[in-house]
Amino acid sequence: MCNISGYIGNRRAAPILIDMLKKQEGFCGGYYTGIITYHEGKLYTAKVVGNVDRLLAETDALNFPGTCGLIHSRSKSGGDVHHAHPFVSQDGNLAMVLNGGIVRYAPVYNGGGVAQELYELGFRFDTETEYTDAMKGHCLLANGNCVHNSEAICHYTDYGIKHKDLTTAAALEQAFIRMPQESVALALNANDGNKISFANYNMPMSVARTEDEVFLSSMSIAFPTDRDFFVSDYILPASSGSITLEETRVHRFKPALPIGNLTPQIVHDGYESIMKLLTEEAPCSIGKLNNGVRGLWGELIDQRYPLTYSVLQDLQNAGKLEIVKTEREGIQPGLTAPLYQLALK
Repeated sequence: MCNISGYIGNRRAAPILIDMLKKQEGFCGGYYTGIITYHEGKLYTAKVVGNVDRLLAETDALNFPGTCGLIHSRSKSGGDVHHAHPFVSQDGNLAMVLNGGIVRYAPVYNGGGVAQELYELGFRFDTETEYTDAMKGHCLLANGNCVHNSEAICHYTDYGIKHKDLTTAAALEQAFIRMPQESVALALNANDGNKISFANYNMPMSVARTEDEVFLSSMSIAFPTDRDFFVSDYILPASSGSITLEETRVHRFKPALPIGNLTPQIVHDGYESIMKLLTEEAPCSIGKLNNGVRGLWGELIDQRYPLTYSVLQDLQNAGKLEIVKTEREGIQPGLTAPLYQLALK
């Protein structure tokens, strides 16, 4: 899986985004890193194979202008720098990051068909490559090559904006309906100003507000500790919408397969399962904790990540969570990726 953070406010976004991603990149990402900021009608993007430190060393990301932006850290799932997020439209006006994967939506997923439609309309993909086992789950084209499914979502969203006169959020929702998956996506459109658009099936995305700033993150652990947040919420499952300094607009859509709710009983059982793992098998990875709760919804699509992240945030707020930091081998020789594991203090 991946990690995402976002910011809209009155300060330069890039340093804030980088600080938020540093706090969470080792939980689910650290192998690829990318950033987008918006400033005066233009998007600024950079991405690398490697972690945040590599992004800072190889690009000018820290100095990007703008008070609105997104940042992304990706897991070890194959491909070169083109397979890192963000993905950008061919005219450079739309950029998008995504966390998640097809997973249990595989029986109804139609990424290959959508990508082929786009290909025949003249869209070209930076991620087009020969299909190998490492590219399993990507969109297969008629020529036998494959493309990253997130790039297909980006281009289909761009198509909806330009050819169907949809808002960015509505176009992103249509892309999610055509290509259903266990994911959340955030996008910036150079024509929208300081606005972040989103679509979500069942992945976590927390939103916290001060009087003049908005913070978004896959893990609220990443939020700065020196702000006085007056509201903290999360993006609902099966929803799309937009976020500005003034408001969050939400539109619910019908998912291709039903998503289970975070009922009080599931939250209780999930807490018990996570505490048992942290007590008996620590240090634990995020993956191990998520696997410990994923069966609580039966046949329904689960909300394992939002549940796990919520429990961890509560433990951190109570001063009971220890983050154990180590390193693991990166994508390329000589690179490492951070690994964060969890234990109780």
